[in-house]
Amino acid sequence: MRDPVFATRKSWTVDILAKHGDRKVAIEYDGFYWHSPAAKVEVDHRKSLDLLAAGYTVVRLREDDLPGLGIENEQYLEIQVFSRASRPSHIILQILTLLGGGDEDRKQ
Repeated sequence: MRDPVFATRKSWTVDILAKHGDRKVAIEYDGFYWHSPAAKVEVDHRKSLDLLAAGYTVVRLREDDLPGLGIENEQYLEIQVFSRASRPSHIILQILTLLGGGDEDRKQ
């Protein structure tokens, strides 16, 4: 994907792109093996900032003990996930809460 406001690169790839109403949502899954080196943590941080600047709501699923990226933005959510104990219902509920979804969204 490309956006003129991206400051780090001209384009990024995103694991999952979705729309929720009029909101653009980018969901990234950061596995421990690929995302633990310090250089990759910096890339993840910059990518998230670029996506936020382009108007995306950004959700990062950070596996196991990956460090947080320290991004403070109401359109950003970081969820710690565990490779050996997934909790998909819990994670989906957290994402819906960020998007302003309530009981009605969970029933659909």
